[in-house]
Amino acid sequence: MKVVLFLMLASLTYGQSDFLLLLAADHRNLPYGFEFFLTSANKFFICSDGDTLYVNQNIPTYAWTEVTDSATTTTRDGSEAIYFSGKHWLFGGWNVSTASHNEIWNSTDAVTWDSIGTAAWQDAHTFFVCQIGDTLFKMGADIQTPDSTTYKSTDGITWAEISSDNGLDSLVLMGFILSPNKDTVFAYGGQRGLVGQTPDTTIVEDSIFISLNNGRTFTSVDTPPWTGGNMWEAVIYYDNRYWKVGGGAYTVGHQRAVYNSTDGISWTLVGNVPFTPSQYHQLEVFDNRLWVIGGYHYEAPSGDQNRVFYTTGGKAWIEVETTPWEIRHALSGWIAGSSLYTFGGTGAGNTGYKDVQKLTRTN
Repeated sequence: MKVVLFLMLASLTYGQSDFLLLLAADHRNLPYGFEFFLTSANKFFICSDGDTLYVNQNIPTYAWTEVTDSATTTTRDGSEAIYFSGKHWLFGGWNVSTASHNEIWNSTDAVTWDSIGTAAWQDAHTFFVCQIGDTLFKMGADIQTPDSTTYKSTDGITWAEISSDNGLDSLVLMGFILSPNKDTVFAYGGQRGLVGQTPDTTIVEDSIFISLNNGRTFTSVDTPPWTGGNMWEAVIYYDNRYWKVGGGAYTVGHQRAVYNSTDGISWTLVGNVPFTPSQYHQLEVFDNRLWVIGGYHYEAPSGDQNRVFYTTGGKAWIEVETTPWEIRHALSGWIAGSSLYTFGGTGAGNTGYKDVQKLTRTN
C-alpha cells in the first residue's frame, strides 16, 4: 500500500497508534472521496483513488466579507446570478411587497450595481440561467406565473424567445445542470400548485428531463431514486459527477440524502448530510469543493438557515463557522475570480435582503 503524507504543519499532533489504526484498513475499500477527522482541534483529510491513500492535514480556512449592503433598490430572493462578459449579473427575483419581476442589474466590481432595465421574459424567480459559448440561456418557470419558455441573449440585456413550449409542462422549482461539455441540459423534479402555502394542491414531479438543443425542447428520460419536488439549486456538476444535495417539498419533507451520477441519469446514494436538511439553499462549487449555503426547513427551530458547509466527497462535511450574515433562504450564488459571492434572500418573518457577501479562502 502506497501512502502519501502531506505535512502542512510544523508537527503532527496525533499519536502513532492513531495513525497505524487508520492505515490498518484496506484503503481500496474506502468509498469515493472518503474523509476522516480525528477531533475538531486536530483535523486531517484522507482520500483514496484506489491505488494511493492520501493523508492531508491542511484544512483550509475561509472568511466572509460584506461587499455591499444594498446592491439593488429593493430586496429580493430567487434571483439568478452569473459572472458573464467581465461583469456580475443579477436577473429577476421576488420581493415580499412587489412579487416577482424581470429586472436586470450588473456590476464590474460587485460593489456598485447598475439597473439595466427589464428582460423580455415574464416576471420570474427560482429559474435558471447558464452560459453556452458566448450566449446566455434562460429557462425554468416562476412559481406565480408558470410557463414553458426558453430565451437566449448574447449581451445579457436583449433577450429573444427561442421556444414557447420547451416540454417542461410549466413545472416550477426545477433543478438544472449544464453538462461539462455544454451539449446537454438536465432538468430534475419540480412541482405544480401553490407551492408551500397550500400543500394539499402541490403535485410533486419525479422525472429527469434532458435537452440536446440548448433548452429549446426537453424530453423525459427516466425517474430518479429520490422523491421529487423543489430541486432548485439542489443539483450541480462537480468533480466529474452530477450531484444532488437536499431539496424536497412541504408535502414530501426535506431530503437529507446525497446522490451522485456519472451520466446525470443513473444515480448512486453517497450518504446523508449531517446538518438540517433543506430546500431553497445554494449549492455551489468553489475552491474544488462542494458547498451548501443557507436554506429553509419548515420544521427547523429557526426555519431559515445561515449555515455553510463544504465537502470533497459527499460523505464528510466541514462547517465554516461564525457566518456573519442573517439567516435566509433562496439567496443567489455565483463564482467570480477566486471568490464565491452571494446576494439577497429572504429570512425570518419574510425579512428580505439585498446585500452582496463574498467568501474567500484565507490560507
